[in-house]
Amino acid sequence: MRILFVCYNIALVSYLKRLLHEKGVGTGEEGIHVQHFFQLCALVLGEPLHYENEEPEYYETIVQETLSRLSQGKHAVEPFDAVFIDEAQDFSGGMLRAILLLLKEGGDLVIALDPFQDLYRRRSSWGSLGIQAAGRVQHLRNAYRNTREIHEFTQRFLGKETHGQQLALDLAFRGEVPLLRAFGKAEEVEDFVVADLTEALGRGEYKRSEAAVIYDDKVYRGDRFAYDNRALPMRLLRRLDEAGIPAAWVSQDVRSKEMFDVTTDRVSLISIHSSKGLDFDLVYLVGMDRIHVTEKTWPNVRMLTYVAMTRAKYRLVIPYVEETELIKKMQSGVLSMGPSC
Repeated sequence: MRILFVCYNIALVSYLKRLLHEKGVGTGEEGIHVQHFFQLCALVLGEPLHYENEEPEYYETIVQETLSRLSQGKHAVEPFDAVFIDEAQDFSGGMLRAILLLLKEGGDLVIALDPFQDLYRRRSSWGSLGIQAAGRVQHLRNAYRNTREIHEFTQRFLGKETHGQQLALDLAFRGEVPLLRAFGKAEEVEDFVVADLTEALGRGEYKRSEAAVIYDDKVYRGDRFAYDNRALPMRLLRRLDEAGIPAAWVSQDVRSKEMFDVTTDRVSLISIHSSKGLDFDLVYLVGMDRIHVTEKTWPNVRMLTYVAMTRAKYRLVIPYVEETELIKKMQSGVLSMGPSC
């Protein structure tokens, strides 16, 4: 039986493979095929592709060419008996149609998505894709990833807008209220992250493989973004190295993302986009005060911030310098939780 597990995030692929291996399930030609979408396109087209740092038009062209090849049967990829699509909110209608063309007639299709993690603002209806979703949708009733405190914090940040589905709050574990802490300048933020992380690791509270410093490296223009300079992660990596804390810059390039292993005894330095689908016990969310929200960019930034904050399972720390509108929205979420949390 041929099974395809397809996601959007490059760094998520190796994590999914590890989870399958832990269950004794093989991957690859003799097991489950686990691939990110554009990796799948490369197989259909039979040529290497650039997986990052290209203009949106490049990827739109790849999707259209992949659809054309699949529709005409001009490819060497055998159809699958079952397909599981993860992070489906990130896929455009064209991407989903391409995947469906690789599913055998009568095959099994499972789609998982979280509308609050929709970073790319792509819109398509299930009906237009020929998918009969009515009556076949199952909502997860528990927030399984985060402590109650982090979950409540993120829900307040969202304004408790849950599309009619209020997640249950009888969560299995408790933890600290997320910490937002102000500093006078960027160097003090970096000093704090290094010192606090050193202390947390020294106490044995967290393993290096369970800790992450998450940053944002984009500039937002409405529903699109462009890559900014990489000075922040480069400085953080140097500071961690100088402090004797082994760290891996997961988002440095495609190769780093493909080689990412969450079990490696290193702190993960990772961008928000690359962290989608992953989680860490301890998260430092750095550089969010660089983002200046406008009415046009707010929908995208709102989703982005939610994704970043929900990567933390037990402890979330957000140091900042400038008290921007985004930081104020985060602060209101913490203050409204009250002492009972």
